[in-house]
Formats: sequence, structure tokens, C-alpha cells
Amino acid sequence: MKMLKLLTLLCTKNTNRQAGFTLIGLLVTLAISALIAAGAGMTAVQTLKVTHASKEHTASARQAQNFGSLISQDLLMAETASTSDDPAAPEIEFITLQWKDVETGYVCEVSYIWLDSGDSTKKVVRHETIYDEEGIPTSNASTLIADHVFSASLSQQDEAFTLSVETKAGQQTETKQYDIIRRAES
Repeated sequence: MKMLKLLTLLCTKNTNRQAGFTLIGLLVTLAISALIAAGAGMTAVQTLKVTHASKEHTASARQAQNFGSLISQDLLMAETASTSDDPAAPEIEFITLQWKDVETGYVCEVSYIWLDSGDSTKKVVRHETIYDEEGIPTSNASTLIADHVFSASLSQQDEAFTLSVETKAGQQTETKQYDIIRRAES
């Protein structure tokens, strides 16, 4: 503001006792104002870009963590595990796990299913079915656990599993690897 007042004083012409702005003074003031506005605009655009990239990275990381966390929990409880590592085929079970609840005697079967996302990524749904002692389904539930899974693989060596998952949100990707080791039964 002080700079503008100084420019105004420098640019006024005192001819015939009339105060006013000269054309050159006005043009200099406009040029300086335009430079300040351009700098502020560029700063705002950069801030928005960084914020958008940060949101994409956070979304991608959360998807990978959610995916790994749920599969890890289920693998630790599972008595049997089978994998079909083909995300190219839509609506195919990626992992099927089964265990028996010791308190109720009910069998829980959990399947992780690939669904088409409409882009280069896949959705992953966790489908859980609980069977009573006679093998009759008592409940079914499906939960979307990840929207943008680019790739995932599960490998087993003895009682240890390695889960690798890559998720993508916008231009940001996140790759996580989980080593899941079952506790020895006592």
C-alpha cells in the first residue's frame, strides 16, 4: 500500500496546479499490480496441485493398507486357503479362506473377489458366508474393501504367506508387501 502511494506521488504532475496521474505512472502501477497478481495466482495453482497429489497418495495408501489388513486377519484365522491369482478375469475369487468357529461350530467361508472397475484397476470385494453345523448358510455379507487395485498376489510357503498389493488413485500408486506368519498351534 505504501508503494502504491509512493508511485502515485511520483507519477502526479503539478502543471497548472492540477493534480493527476501521468500515463506512464499509471502503466507502471498496472504492470507491478499484474506481476503481483500473477505471482499469487501461480502460488495458488501450485498449492492446489500439491494438495490434489497428496489426497491421491493418501487414498492409494489407505486402500493398500485396508486390503492387506483384512486379508491378514482372515489368513491368521483360516484353516484352509486357496488362491486363484487371475485379476484379469472379472468376478473371479482371488482368495478363498475357511475356518471353523470353536465356540459355535459354525464354518466361516471368506472369498475375496475381483470386480471390474471400468479403468485399468479392479475393485476387491470381501464376501463372507457363515454355515451352521448342518452346512446351511446362516448369513451372507459382502463388503467393498478396495476400489482401485492395480495388482495383487498371494504366495504361500509352509505356514507363511506373502501378500503384495499395488493400488492406484489418479497418478499416485502405492505398493505394499505383507508377510503373514501363522502362529504355531499349541
